Amino acid sequence: MLRKSEKLRKKLTTLIDDDTSAFNDVMKAFKMPKENEERKKRRSEAIQKGYKKAANVPLDTAYTCEQILDLALISAESGNQNSITDAGVAALMANAGVESALYNVEINLGSIKDDEFVSQTLKEIKQLKTNSTRKTENISNIVKNALK
Repeated sequence: MLRKSEKLRKKLTTLIDDDTSAFNDVMKAFKMPKENEERKKRRSEAIQKGYKKAANVPLDTAYTCEQILDLALISAESGNQNSITDAGVAALMANAGVESALYNVEINLGSIKDDEFVSQTLKEIKQLKTNSTRKTENISNIVKNALK
C-alpha cells in the first residue's frame, strides 16, 4: 500500500503542474492573432485544444483520487484498527478531491464545441461521482461500525 500511495501522491503532484500548464495553454491561445480568417481559425482550434486539455487534466486528477479510495478501503478493512479513522478521513478527502476536480472538468466543458467529447466526458463524470460516493459511503460505514 505504501508503494501504491506514494505513486498516487507523485501523480497528483505532477497533475498540479499539468493543470497550470493547461490553463496557460488556454490563455496563450486567447492571445493568438485574429486579424484574418486563417488566423482566427488557428486561434479557435488552439482554444478548443486548450479547453480539452484543461478538462482532461482534472478528469485524470479525479480518477487518481478515486484510486485513493481503493487504498482507504483496504486500510479500513484490514489495517490497524487503532487508526481506522485515518482511513475514513482519507476516504472523505479523496472523495472531496474527486468532486473538486470534477468541478474543474465541468466548467471547461461549457466552452468545448465538440459534442462527442462533451457527451463522453459527462458520462465519465457521472460514473466517477457514482463510484466515488459509493466507495466513500462503504468506507464510512466500516469506520462507523468499528467505532461502536
